[in-house]
Amino acid sequence: MSKYFRATGYYPKEDIGFIIDSNGKFSERWQLGSMLACADCEVIAISDYDKVQEVNITKANTNTDCCIIRAVAKGKPSKTQNGASKKLQVGDKAYITQ
Repeated sequence: MSKYFRATGYYPKEDIGFIIDSNGKFSERWQLGSMLACADCEVIAISDYDKVQEVNITKANTNTDCCIIRAVAKGKPSKTQNGASKKLQVGDKAYITQ
């Protein structure tokens, strides 16, 4: 059974931060993390979508054939911790996760 995950990562070779949705392609979070690690990306966070609170990114329609890049910006993503919650931001796009 495939699930919807959201990840925030960083590609140091090009100094690019990104937010990506698995869009139902994977059944486990580690599969998305492995795909990103194999592409030489640093994984900042991976969350089940049901633990994501949208700030200004909406959930995409499920399509198990591909992942969707939701945000890209120069530099590392920012991560702000507030108790058990984290706000992750890339450029002007952000979400909160627990």
